[in-house]
Amino acid sequence: MSIPDPTVDDIDAFTVEARNNPVLGDPWYIDVVRYLRNRTFEEECDQNYRRRIIYMAHRYSLQGIDLFYRESDGKWVPCIMQGQVRDVLTKAHDLHGHFSVGQTLRNIVGRVWWPTRVKDTQEYVRTCEACQKVGPLRPSVSIKPIVQLQPFDMCGLDFVGKVTPASRKSGYQYLLVFVDYFSRFVIAKAVPSASSEVVVDFMETQVKPMFGLPRALYTDNGAHFTGGTTPDYCRNNGIVHFTAPVSDAASVGLVERVNQLIERGLVRKCVTRDDWEEFLPEIIWAINTRCIRVHGYSPAQILFGYNANRPVFPFRSTREAAVLLVGSPEQSTPAALWNYSVRLAQMDELRVHSTEELVKYQQRQAEIGLLKRRTRPPRVADLVLRRRTDLDNQRGRKLEPRWTGPLLVVKVAHHGRSCWLHELGTPQGSIRGRFQMNHLKVYCPREESQFAEGYEDPK
Repeated sequence: MSIPDPTVDDIDAFTVEARNNPVLGDPWYIDVVRYLRNRTFEEECDQNYRRRIIYMAHRYSLQGIDLFYRESDGKWVPCIMQGQVRDVLTKAHDLHGHFSVGQTLRNIVGRVWWPTRVKDTQEYVRTCEACQKVGPLRPSVSIKPIVQLQPFDMCGLDFVGKVTPASRKSGYQYLLVFVDYFSRFVIAKAVPSASSEVVVDFMETQVKPMFGLPRALYTDNGAHFTGGTTPDYCRNNGIVHFTAPVSDAASVGLVERVNQLIERGLVRKCVTRDDWEEFLPEIIWAINTRCIRVHGYSPAQILFGYNANRPVFPFRSTREAAVLLVGSPEQSTPAALWNYSVRLAQMDELRVHSTEELVKYQQRQAEIGLLKRRTRPPRVADLVLRRRTDLDNQRGRKLEPRWTGPLLVVKVAHHGRSCWLHELGTPQGSIRGRFQMNHLKVYCPREESQFAEGYEDPK
């Protein structure tokens, strides 16, 4: 059954109704329909707008009072007005699995058309609250290199444990790991518990007698570091105590990396599961004498100027081993001492060179991080969603949202890598805590005015 062509009066009545109806009316739709039917324009239209309508009309066809658009593949699809866009996007995105912009557009292209189809689809998906709370973690800031100028300017401290089973030797279930940020030199000891008293005792017995106390300590937010006797100990000894942002292990990444090396070494060394403490000194020695790939020196070389003596390899002769350990037998004692003094004199240059190479490497890593950055970092007064890092290693709870919020950014750290958050609905001034930027993403609220309410047939 063919649809009879409308009369001029029908077209005029439609355009008048559309212009007076805020839900129905779209100027481009009305003007294209008028031009295709009557080859006329509104009196107030300027010359540029008229040329645009004429250019657009080549891809439109009028059937009755319904407007159709020709897609790139030649298929004719119906045009819709702004009042119908919300319903179309809801069906294409919300009712079809909350997929990405590309998949949502595939559900729309070839079915309906309006001038801002791609832009509106992108905005609708970007502001979808359900998608924001389950979306992937995308970094918004690059890494911040930690570079120190001399040994023990700043050191990291962290606990490993609870280790199960307990050590057969002492019955302890924890490791306390201390690392110098300049040289990467490691000190570790099995301890009975993760408490502030253990931290103070470790600093007094393991660190202070040999190296003195560091100028600054960098730790996580554990109660054994932020409470008890640890803050008073740092304050009384002039140690500046820095804490990492909440739930961000990467901020104390050097200590976490050392923890991984220790755990991996113990797993490979232990014959039975409860003799791990017996192999701890050997693992620490191996870590302190390993070559750092970035600059080519070991932590022991940077700190002391030489590596600790290594075991004599069985395939070397006795003479070769002696040369490795004490130098050439033809060298006199004064000459050997002179060479040793020269080596000590070269330590400053070695440290400067290793620091320069480390800085270059960290700058390259920061540039790579900038290339990977896909979203802008949060700013003061932004609403953000916080990553629920407690769910990252959970085997269950798979259906829970990975993001929580929104929260309000009240302050950004001077380096721009962390910020303080305020929980909405709580008294003004109460701060939730400091969080790393890469565990946050800007929340995009959907304004109701962006998409009109669903179209209702005027009939």
